Amino acid sequence: DAFYSTDVPGEHKARLNLTKEILKEIANINRSKVELRFYDPDANEVNKKKADEAGIRSMTLEKQERGAASIKQAYFGIKLTVGSKTAIIPVAYLAEGIEYQLLSNLKKMLSKTG
Repeated sequence: DAFYSTDVPGEHKARLNLTKEILKEIANINRSKVELRFYDPDANEVNKKKADEAGIRSMTLEKQERGAASIKQAYFGIKLTVGSKTAIIPVAYLAEGIEYQLLSNLKKMLSKTG
């Protein structure tokens, strides 16, 4: 399950969209074994509660524009589930590292005994 805010400042939107596209490409490799669901915790309380229960917390984004600063809380986390095992990637934001984050967490999950 991927928890991503959709209402983010422009400078973050391009990075976020690229990361989401990479996740979709990975999921499309084997749709029978990979289920990808996107949730926007900012959209409603149900999605926010799912993020909180998964251990995904919002992070603070700052935006500088015309000499004024604004702050926005946003979610960029993933909960991986393999059988009864779960792993949390609390900040899965940078497209450059998303494949490594996913694969290293999956490797840990699959190599655990029990």
